[in-house]
Amino acid sequence: MQPRSLTRLRVSLALSFAFLAFPSAASAIVAAPYAHRWYFDEEDGAVAYDEAGVFDGTLGDHATRTAGPFGSNVLTIVPTSTTDYRGYVDFGKSVAFGTADFTISHWYKTTFSGSGLRGEILGNRMKDAKGNFISVYLGGDGRVTVELCEDPYGKNYVSLVSDPSLPVNDGQWHHLAYVREGGMVSLYIDGQFAAWSNTGGWEPTNLDGLQSFRIGRRLPAFYTDFHTIPASYEDLRIFDRALTDTEVLDVVDGVL
Repeated sequence: MQPRSLTRLRVSLALSFAFLAFPSAASAIVAAPYAHRWYFDEEDGAVAYDEAGVFDGTLGDHATRTAGPFGSNVLTIVPTSTTDYRGYVDFGKSVAFGTADFTISHWYKTTFSGSGLRGEILGNRMKDAKGNFISVYLGGDGRVTVELCEDPYGKNYVSLVSDPSLPVNDGQWHHLAYVREGGMVSLYIDGQFAAWSNTGGWEPTNLDGLQSFRIGRRLPAFYTDFHTIPASYEDLRIFDRALTDTEVLDVVDGVL
């Protein structure tokens, strides 16, 4: 994982040079490759700022900033119970993708485990049933599940689960990326293609985003079979397109 301070310095220098040397072309260089990005490296406060200035995140009472691996802060969920409803960061209606392609990526660290357990990583799912949502959750065995659904009847529902050989609950930082291209959804772990699935008719799931998108807890507390996971997050991004295999790896390597 590349230090964000170094990445920002490189970007700042590149943009400064562009404005000085090629002012007429600067606008083409300024455009970010992502639609939204949250570093979570603020000193304190209840806001996680979106680099795009559109969907600033609001921290729940049990989301805090802790020291990251490169001297800057990361976002950590510190639940006080297994169904702590205040362990989250809320980003509003930032996942109103409709049927468009997209990619969501972030770094993630946890030691959550236990036979038969599961807990939320991110999403906007409001009940443990079909509806309109994107939902990513972690099993106690370290496997990641991704689900998209369009309505209460399961229209254009798609689900995939990562292989047991790629657990992400070992207390190390792992990069997770979820890519939707048409009716196909893919999962990448540490830049490696990990799983894919598709809707029955290959039609993209229409995600209205009416329920706000969160990392950490999104389901109400009475869903006791879903745990609130103690976990850390870093560099959450939303792209308004489907990244290629190479681009996902570039994100992991700090190139993109």
